[in-house]
Amino acid sequence: MSKNLQPFSIVFMGICIILSSWLISQSLITNHVAIEKTDNEQNRYDFITIASDYFIIFDKQKGEYWMKIGSSDWEKQQSFSNPTE
Repeated sequence: MSKNLQPFSIVFMGICIILSSWLISQSLITNHVAIEKTDNEQNRYDFITIASDYFIIFDKQKGEYWMKIGSSDWEKQQSFSNPTE
C-alpha cells in the first residue's frame, strides 16, 4: 500500500461516516403537521358493548358495523338502513 493512499482512505472514511450520520439524522426528523378534524369525523364511530364478550363498532357515515363475539375475529356486517339516504 502506498503512503499516499492511506491518508486518502482515512479522510474518505471520515467523510462517509459524517455523511451517513447526517443522512440518518435527517431521516429521523418528522414534520409535525396538525390534523384538524371536524366534529363529524371525530364522532364517526360508536363503540357499543352488548355483553362482556360481545362488542360492536358502528360507522355512522357508511352504515356498516363490525361485530366481535368472544375471542373470534372482527366480522364486518352491512347495516339494514343507509344513513346517507
